[in-house]
Order: sequence, then C-alpha cells, then structure tokens
Amino acid sequence: MGIVCKACRIYCVTIHDYCLMDNHYHLLIENELENLSLFMRQINANYAIYFNKKYRRTGHLWQGRYSSWYIMGEAYLYRTIRYIEHNPIKAKMAAEIREYPYTLGNLLLRGEEVPPCASDSMLIRQYDSKTLADFLDEVLDDEEIKMIEEERTKP
Repeated sequence: MGIVCKACRIYCVTIHDYCLMDNHYHLLIENELENLSLFMRQINANYAIYFNKKYRRTGHLWQGRYSSWYIMGEAYLYRTIRYIEHNPIKAKMAAEIREYPYTLGNLLLRGEEVPPCASDSMLIRQYDSKTLADFLDEVLDDEEIKMIEEERTKP
C-alpha cells in the first residue's frame, strides 16, 4: 500500500476501500482533482518497477488500460464496496473477509492499523465495527452483481 499511499498524497486522492489481489487490484477512490489517469499511471509504473526489480525481470507488467467507473448513487456505492471486499472469496482465496489480509475491510474488522491514505475512508467514518461486520458479511447475490454490471455500462 506504500505505492498507493504515495500516489494519494501527490494527487489528492482518498481511498475508501481496496482489495489487493495476486493479479489485479480494486480501488474505490475519491479524487478532488481531475487527475485519475496521472494517479493510476503513478501507481502502475511504480509497482511495475518494484516488481521487475524484485523478480529480476524486464518489460511490461500490466496488460491493457485500467478500468474505471463513476459511482452515481448510494445503492451502487454500497454494492461496490461489498463487491470489492468479497473479491478474494469469489476467487477462492479465502472463505471469509477476515481471512484475506489485503482489504480495508479486513483491517477494520481485525482492529489493525489502517494505511494513511485510507484514514478518511467512509468505512471508518460511517461504521462501527459491528455494523461494518454485518454489512460486509452480506454476500452479493446474482441480481446485485447484474446491477453492478448494468451501472458500469451506463453512459
């Protein structure tokens, strides 16, 4: 998260939720400026440099451009948070949110320290630990996943 937090400081971005997976990541962000492409370029370039040095490789790390969607509406926002938090479960990397250490929800539910770039997250501001646990334990059903996909395709 160090790379992400550094980019957040530079580009005035707040992280509201995240999930770091082995081959991709999800960020729910709020940016004050119209600088999403600069923010994402900073993260992806710095991570590629780190990864290539660590594994003694060269070349591109990412395939294609990142995907992004505006969140327009509270229902879509809350479904998106649950989608992000349940991603490791869907990928069969964990059986429950508390088992996968690379999400904001996991840190909050376990009472662990939150990265500075997520310290103003709505998950922290709006939920106590019991309410957050109840909210995140709700599994997305097929209809909600369909609704998320429909929201993403709206012009």
